[in-house]
Amino acid sequence: MTELTSTQLQTLQGILDSENYPEAYEFLADINDSKGGDSRTPNWLRAAAHINRPRNGEWSFYKCLVRGTRVWAANDKREEEGLPKIGDAEFQDASDRLAIDVITTIVDGGAIPSIDDTISTDAAAVGYLGLDMENWVGTAAGDWYQTVRLQIRP
Repeated sequence: MTELTSTQLQTLQGILDSENYPEAYEFLADINDSKGGDSRTPNWLRAAAHINRPRNGEWSFYKCLVRGTRVWAANDKREEEGLPKIGDAEFQDASDRLAIDVITTIVDGGAIPSIDDTISTDAAAVGYLGLDMENWVGTAAGDWYQTVRLQIRP
């Protein structure tokens, strides 16, 4: 865990209140870097910043992977259940809710949690899209491999 100062917590609360979640993620990554925290944490935070930026923001590998695969998974499940498909607005809402969960945990606890705790929060957020834990983006490569493998089988 990386402890934040009271000034950093006040700044983070202000960013949270302004709903600029990508800025909050970047702010936290910089704090983690400056205090020598777990080197995996800023990678997750910076990837989350890219993913959370609205559609009109810049694109990145992470943003395309996460948004594309999770919307596809949610729509596949919704089609099976006879529900309407989701779009980018619904994904953005789920991404914002994850950001609020992560940032509020940090503000309330006064520290950036372990990467394992952060990833657990991230994985649980697929519920905001109506998905189950096995649909977390960390399993996306497995989903893709299974799809390709099944399609190329003789």
